[in-house]
Amino acid sequence: MGSPAGEKGRSSDETQHQVTLTKSFYMGRTEVTQGQWKKVMGTEPWKGESFVQEGDDYPAVEISWNDAVEFCKKLSAMENRVYRLPTEAEWEYACRAGTTTAWSFGADVGALGDYAWFAGNTEGSGTRVVRQKKPNPFGLYDMHGNAAEWVIDAHGAYPQKDVVDAASDWVRAVKPDPRVVRGGSWELKAEQSRSAARLGSNDEQWKEYDPNLPRSPWWFTTDPARGVGFRLLRPAKSISREAIEEFWKIDCDDIRYDVEDRLNEGRGVLGIVDRELPQAILDLQKQ
Repeated sequence: MGSPAGEKGRSSDETQHQVTLTKSFYMGRTEVTQGQWKKVMGTEPWKGESFVQEGDDYPAVEISWNDAVEFCKKLSAMENRVYRLPTEAEWEYACRAGTTTAWSFGADVGALGDYAWFAGNTEGSGTRVVRQKKPNPFGLYDMHGNAAEWVIDAHGAYPQKDVVDAASDWVRAVKPDPRVVRGGSWELKAEQSRSAARLGSNDEQWKEYDPNLPRSPWWFTTDPARGVGFRLLRPAKSISREAIEEFWKIDCDDIRYDVEDRLNEGRGVLGIVDRELPQAILDLQKQ
């Protein structure tokens, strides 16, 4: 994974290195949509925000990394299957789909518009309905552009090992940001949608319009967060509870303390996921 030194538009953090896939997985054909998000979470973080197109088949955006992980946990409980965010290496493998060029369709930026929604063809008007462009060779849609996608990794140098295991050798976080976003989005330039392109999140900038004090670990409303969503991964074989907890747990002290403070102040509760709760919330909102 990573990009060769001569690839146009590459950044210094895209060091090429060998990665081994030891565990098979299924990757979501599209980004998680607003309709899917509402069925699981019962909320609409994007509601009423400028430059966010609304509808069940549009990508769920303005989603924080923490909320994306919570979605995975809740959906897993509801369906009795394990879902999680992909590691950065798993994401790039799925995006490349066996290719080694800048994009999964080749190196010709002129063809990007056939496969992606990006700054060159959206006129700054937001995401589009999923599956409107051509898929990559694995049959996955919008891996380039539309909504940028969270992965599990923190942003940093790639692991320095002779052989990197895609499912376990990912970069753990020690602070809330930066975390890695992949794929580019409707408002980013063509080179930012390349298969190897990486974007590090910035909590201070991405939460500039956050009305909470202190700023919430779940609230993202400022560019480029208006174009950030995620895609699900499901392991092909069962894994241990201990292994999946590595992907689901609160992974840095700043977030843990923030959550504890909010609970102590009565600004939230802990509880067991109710399979019927998301639909119940939607039903109440219709009354």
